[in-house]
Amino acid sequence: MTHVSTRILIRKGVPRSRYRRQQRSHQRQSRGLRVVYREPVSQPPEVSRARFAKVIDRMLNQARTVGGMNDSAIASATGVSATTFYRWRRGEFTKTPDISMIRRFCDGLGVPAEPALRALGITVGADDPAPEAPIPPDVRRILRGLTDPNVSEFDKTFVRETLKMLANRVTAGRHGS
Repeated sequence: MTHVSTRILIRKGVPRSRYRRQQRSHQRQSRGLRVVYREPVSQPPEVSRARFAKVIDRMLNQARTVGGMNDSAIASATGVSATTFYRWRRGEFTKTPDISMIRRFCDGLGVPAEPALRALGITVGADDPAPEAPIPPDVRRILRGLTDPNVSEFDKTFVRETLKMLANRVTAGRHGS
């Protein structure tokens, strides 16, 4: 898009920010790129601290208003000292709080720990992938042969084509063919 088309879009009432988004999207599409984020982008520590502080503040306010607890009652119920949860509430910590201490604090208040952990950028539980099955020795030997520079390209191609054929045969057998 040219500068002239920018003026036309702005004159037609299209906000400049929307035009820029459309232009970036068009550029990505024209290059044939497709961005897929496989791992979450980490957040800066200041953002983590601020989010965690907000979550802790909400939890403490809820414990005080709904539960009718004071600081000493919260400290005895959670096993976390008042100075510690006040530092958490203000976001005044340099090292990430211990997960077991966060869980103990949340359990003592009767609230789930996941929002506090998520605020710190920690994912626990269902997001953990299942461990992969061990690779049998014969399959490992085949894989090593495919990366070995001493094996000819003809042999590598033959092994790859054979593996493709076997993979198709296995998947076809699953579908009842």
